[in-house]
Amino acid sequence: MKTNYEIRAKKFIQQIAEYIENCYMPNDFNEAIERYNEAKKRHVRVESGSCRIVLITSDYVVKVDYNPAQIKNFGGCEDEYEFYQHAEDDGYEYLFAKITKFMYNGRAFYIMPRIGGIGSDKLTHWSIDEEEYVYNNVEDLHEWNIGYKNNIGIVIDYACNEFMRHSS
Repeated sequence: MKTNYEIRAKKFIQQIAEYIENCYMPNDFNEAIERYNEAKKRHVRVESGSCRIVLITSDYVVKVDYNPAQIKNFGGCEDEYEFYQHAEDDGYEYLFAKITKFMYNGRAFYIMPRIGGIGSDKLTHWSIDEEEYVYNNVEDLHEWNIGYKNNIGIVIDYACNEFMRHSS
């Protein structure tokens, strides 16, 4: 039986910790994960945005903040984590990729399931209420921040949100 993706992601984080210990910029992470992939015979991909690194595996992703100066503009992993809790309270968490916080060696890592169909720019199949909730609470929505599961749009990047705008 296959173990839960969150358990596998936590083991992965423990494995990569020594490789990324001194990584603070996208190039650092690229080089470290390249060494990790070679040593462990894995195929982890690295993507980055203006303030976060995303380590992409076959069925989960791990996000790490790297640019604190930009977090106030675009939101960071913790903003995403806090927003998901609001979405749960509001009953709309199913529209967002679940985020799990995991602290290891004093560094915060954020785990999400890997969602397919990113960048396909197809219909989200949200109801009017769902669409209102997403668009009233999350900024920076475009085809690269929405994936699809069971043909329903799932927001994978919701760090830039209404709650982080009002928490400063």
